[in-house]
Amino acid sequence: MNSYRKLAIAWGFILFIVTGVFAQFDPFAIEKGLDVKSPDQAIVLFDGSDLSQWVRDGGRPIAWKLEDQAMRIVPGSGSIVTRRNWRDFYLHIEFNVPVTAATGQGKGNSGVYIQKRYEVQILDSYGEEPVFNNCGSLYRYKAADKNVCKAAGQWQSYDLLFTAADWQEDGKIADARITVWQNGRMIHNDAVIKNKTGAGEQEAPSARPILLQEHGNEVMFRNIWIIPLNETGSANTLTQDEQADGWTLLFDGKTSVGWRSARAAAFPKEGWTIRDGMIIVNPGDGKESARGGDIITSEQYSDFEFRIDFKLTPGANSGIKYFCIDKLLQQTGSAIGLEYQILDDERHPDAKAGRGGNRTLASLYDLIPAKSKKVNPVGQWNTACIVSKGHHVEHWLNGRFVLEYERGSKEFLDLVASSKYKQWEGFGMADKGHLLLQDHGNEVAFRNIKFKVLK
Repeated sequence: MNSYRKLAIAWGFILFIVTGVFAQFDPFAIEKGLDVKSPDQAIVLFDGSDLSQWVRDGGRPIAWKLEDQAMRIVPGSGSIVTRRNWRDFYLHIEFNVPVTAATGQGKGNSGVYIQKRYEVQILDSYGEEPVFNNCGSLYRYKAADKNVCKAAGQWQSYDLLFTAADWQEDGKIADARITVWQNGRMIHNDAVIKNKTGAGEQEAPSARPILLQEHGNEVMFRNIWIIPLNETGSANTLTQDEQADGWTLLFDGKTSVGWRSARAAAFPKEGWTIRDGMIIVNPGDGKESARGGDIITSEQYSDFEFRIDFKLTPGANSGIKYFCIDKLLQQTGSAIGLEYQILDDERHPDAKAGRGGNRTLASLYDLIPAKSKKVNPVGQWNTACIVSKGHHVEHWLNGRFVLEYERGSKEFLDLVASSKYKQWEGFGMADKGHLLLQDHGNEVAFRNIKFKVLK
């Protein structure tokens, strides 16, 4: 199956089973070149407005400059990496190398490092022969098939179709592969990459970020988006990569195993329905926990990554709560915990309540608003992700980072002191707690509930 999947990608499409039928992605059908609008299925990594989807390599603040809807490298400030790790994907990125009197590798040097392992070189190589360290090369590994570079000072583009190396316990069983288009023209056709390139990290089974290299030149980037590939199989199942990464299912699509009422040892007898691979809050009158009530995981967790698909109905309100402890489960209304807000922002009045949008979708409810989010319309599936490691917490929506905070920091404690949670001593500071799905009296469906312990 792995070999067939990689062969399919190499020919420009991916076939994978989704609810018993084949779905297709055709990278050749996507427009390539400059100023290409991101497709609906893409995750925007940079739209010119902020650097929220990136961090400096090593975790320090980014010092690159934003100007004219682009980011400019500040020499000496370090490389930047995506917040998220990636395996198979289609990436679009536009770049502009500066006009300089330098020669050789000093002419607008940078690079796009795939998984921090494999570099697609950026350089002013206009009019030169394609060699293994010029623009478009897989750095010091393979020259571009042709030189299609524009002159320095002009915007150029890369479109990359990448398939990660495949691994089993005994080692690597298939090499990474890449197809590259520069300025809309193919310069690598399903090239096999047998090992890391140049200064890249050593190959390993783990997914890794994309890195944009700071190499002492003021290269600019804009319009960066990515389409993750082969990440999901059929609903409520784990892919081979997810299993290898330590993910487990918290919902089997058929039963309530692993879940119970927030106020009882058993799953609610009413108010929730399990059907068609979904666990659904039944519609009511919009009141908190007035029917079936909230449900929680049987187990408690501390360091974790939690993912869940949710589908809203018009005007719906719900939430995903975490670090829910037993003594705060018996409150009137919904149980108390840190809350990833689930809301129809366009129709529900709560979206205009609170402070600065801190009660909108994906926000830390009543505390921190979500920013730079892309929301699929009501009736379509969205994916929430909560990452908690130590006291650091992140919220993600549809693959995009939308907020972060430190539990127990002065900023966090000040926010709690001016919120609805101020009456609960030590709110949000438990070492571990249950995960909770909220019954707010509106119909909301959940599926693909996945969990990974972080070490």
